[in-house]
Amino acid sequence: MPHRSPRWIWAGRLVCAAVVLALVGYLTSVELARANMVAGCVSVIVALAALMAPYLLPTRPRETPTATGPDQAEETGAATA
Repeated sequence: MPHRSPRWIWAGRLVCAAVVLALVGYLTSVELARANMVAGCVSVIVALAALMAPYLLPTRPRETPTATGPDQAEETGAATA
């Protein structure tokens, strides 16, 4: 996953806040039955996006462990109990 700068992160947060505020403004301006239908459709879309996000978004590359780290065990001879 590419590194995103703080500027892009804040831009995404501002866009998200603007979308939420626009949706709240729209739902308060229309009648209750229509607002209920729109809110139901939006919640279905958000739920489906949340379920599909792990499969559609790229994953972070996994770091391969090295064998020369402190967890390496070496042959020390015959064990005695």
